[in-house]
Formats: sequence, structure tokens, C-alpha cells
Amino acid sequence: MSGTFTGYFIAGFVSFAVGVPFLRGWVPRNRLAGFRTPKTLSNDRVWYEANRVAGRDMLIAGLVVMATAVVSALLAQQIPGLTLEKINKLVCIGALLIATLHSFIALRRI
Repeated sequence: MSGTFTGYFIAGFVSFAVGVPFLRGWVPRNRLAGFRTPKTLSNDRVWYEANRVAGRDMLIAGLVVMATAVVSALLAQQIPGLTLEKINKLVCIGALLIATLHSFIALRRI
């Protein structure tokens, strides 16, 4: 396995792990961690609902990044010389951007 696989797999795992406490509602309203906007910081109900959505989105983004790292590592073994670092990078950035965008869209409905 390459360093690229390891780096992106760890990044995906961290995104997954960060999402768990927010999805479960374990993180109280605060100014340091979570989906912090003026709206979420103003109300506990909004905080927990918005962070559950954001937590789920982070879990999904993490799973997508980890799966992409595994698939690209397997493809790189089957096709010598094939570099998939750009695909990993695009998937990682894209998954996190989509998760963030979806969290803001969901916040508007809360």
C-alpha cells in the first residue's frame, strides 16, 4: 500500500469519526466545535438538529473517501503506473464540499 492510500484512508476515517458524536447528539452547543452559525448557536434545538445532519454528512463523506482510497489502491496494484492521487484528492475535497453544502441547505429548513 502506498502513502497516498494511507493518507486518504486516514482522512476519511477522521471525517467519519468526527461525525459520530455530532450525529449522536453528544456535543453540547459551544463556540469551538460543531456546525457553528449564528442560527445554531442561538438555540439548543437548532444546534442538535443541524449537527445531526452535519454529523451524518461527515460520516457519509468519510465512508466515500475511505472507499475511494481502497478502490484506487486496488486499481493501482492491478494497473502498474496508474496514479490515482488526483482522483483521491478530488473525491476527498468534493465529498467534504458536498457535506458542507448539504448541511447549510438543511439548516435553512430547520
